[in-house]
Amino acid sequence: MAQIAGGGTASWSADAVKSDLQQACILCAKYHLNSSSQWASTALLSFKELKDAISDSRTTKNGLQEQNHRASTSRWRSPAINSTPLSVFKMPFLPPPYASSTPLVAAAREPDAQTDMLDGLLYSVSGAMILQNYKEAWMLAEEKIETVPVLRFLYYYAKYLHLLRIRSLHQSDAEASVSGDAHFVRQQEKLSQEIAGHIRRLRPTPGDGALFFLYGKLLRNLKKIDQAINTFVEAISLEPKIIESWLELADCMENRAEIVRVASQLPNHWIHQYFLGKAYGHVGLIDRAFSCYERFQRLGFAGNPDLNNAMGKLVMTTDPPNSLRFMDSARQFCSARLNDVDSYSHLLFILDDHVKMRILADDIVESGRYNAECSIALGNFYGLLGDHDKAVDNFSRALRYNPDLHHVWTLIGHEQVELKQTELAMKSYTNAIEADPKEYRAWYGLGQTMEILRAHASALYYFKRAFENCPSDTRMLLALGDTYQTLNKTSDAEMCYWRAYQVDADTVVLVRLARMFEKLGRYGRSAELYMKYTADVQAEAADSLGTSLADREDAEDLGHAYLYLSKYYLLHRLFTNAFEESQAAEIFRDCKEEAHAMQKQISRMQAEFHDNPEEYVHVEPARLGFPLWKESVVIDNDTM
Repeated sequence: MAQIAGGGTASWSADAVKSDLQQACILCAKYHLNSSSQWASTALLSFKELKDAISDSRTTKNGLQEQNHRASTSRWRSPAINSTPLSVFKMPFLPPPYASSTPLVAAAREPDAQTDMLDGLLYSVSGAMILQNYKEAWMLAEEKIETVPVLRFLYYYAKYLHLLRIRSLHQSDAEASVSGDAHFVRQQEKLSQEIAGHIRRLRPTPGDGALFFLYGKLLRNLKKIDQAINTFVEAISLEPKIIESWLELADCMENRAEIVRVASQLPNHWIHQYFLGKAYGHVGLIDRAFSCYERFQRLGFAGNPDLNNAMGKLVMTTDPPNSLRFMDSARQFCSARLNDVDSYSHLLFILDDHVKMRILADDIVESGRYNAECSIALGNFYGLLGDHDKAVDNFSRALRYNPDLHHVWTLIGHEQVELKQTELAMKSYTNAIEADPKEYRAWYGLGQTMEILRAHASALYYFKRAFENCPSDTRMLLALGDTYQTLNKTSDAEMCYWRAYQVDADTVVLVRLARMFEKLGRYGRSAELYMKYTADVQAEAADSLGTSLADREDAEDLGHAYLYLSKYYLLHRLFTNAFEESQAAEIFRDCKEEAHAMQKQISRMQAEFHDNPEEYVHVEPARLGFPLWKESVVIDNDTM
């Protein structure tokens, strides 16, 4: 059997990965860790051995393989479902005694023999958990928490879920808490201390990995990040099959050094590369994250929808078309699967894709699944349609389903800005920042709101905070440059624009710089930037055959650039260049008439010069849109 590189020094065979995933499915289901159970079952269902993936790559050509993306997206595969028996996912939460002859079930049982009474107790607690009768579950489990690890976990987990449900039920839109009300925080603190005391009294066993996960989750909710990291590491060391321990740990990372330090403490496991990809993505190291995800692909997970969604999220703002290909692939795995529909709807909102957004909304409504993620997707749908009141309603519903989704406050703020409810928008953005000071989109939203209110100095402060928390997003730099320009700090504005161009070579930056220099009367510098801008656009057009320049989103800027260059060349007596630029401008609807007028003027002046070569032809710069021109512009014999 071929060996597959894993996260550490050892290797994992394809059979070993499959076996581990099968055990993870049953183990997580037994512990009622539904997110982990679904992640593991999806990974098992989409798993393909490396030789099969290679075979697919030789017979399948897809859109990503044709892209020259900075990350090697050519390894991406269309999803495919292997022949894993679906009976694996129909196992009961707790294996009955008569099924002990089944290998998968036997592997998931407690090491010690279970009595019929204990089996009955386990089933009773499991049934109460399924029916969400959490208080009944913990009261039934209480008598065995000292001796049975699974009951010990379910006892505390039922208390935690009960606490979350009470918090959600007792909240209204106006009272929705951001960081948790004082009572909720006290209850979480009390529960975490109770678990800590239990951990100190007992010697941890592999069966306590889930309990350590729950303890780490509580510590993270209480903002005790360092303790949470150590606890998640211990949870993974005890039981690496608890998928959520890896995912929660990745979200606790703050920088690259911390990721390297923590990763060295983790056991070798096939999910190691996925953890690294998620952690690097969390701290903004996109290229490293992509590389880790690609290594995870080569384990046999090229068709994994969770992986494709994660890769799509990485490039959502920098490369939306490629992001859409990844997320569309995840949707093809199962059209009824609604995981990550919130992120998918964000992307469709960015792309202004009404067709796919409506299809997604129809799928959500037909599924009957109204959870936080679905509510966010419906909010984006109504926001794209311009029905901002309904968008706010759906985002508010998402907060009721899950009050810990603090970024939803930012989405509410965006919609309230559209409704011109600036005071409410500022309150929503503030709520998001109070819950998570690193929520850069909320800082950015506050800056935009201040711009609307013409409080430019305040806007500058908020944009700076947004940039500090997300230096890789060029929107922050562009906002800073625009605000500096408004405040007449042109040197700072120029620095921000150039830095944005270095980060993401976006032509919109060249336009901003050119227009700024144009206002300042630095016409030569502006012309240089417009020349680079038009050259970059023409290079892009050559790579995408069949796309007309007049159909581009920046068609207005492009037409202005060609007209500007035409006038600039005319002032410098370069008739041929001026005529060519005016011809390039006439394909743009808004510039067509002016371009024709420029061609007539260029032809007339050129004819006058040829008819009277010894006479000067005077040109008025102000009439051509150069009021600050300081040179004496004349056309003499030496120019031709």
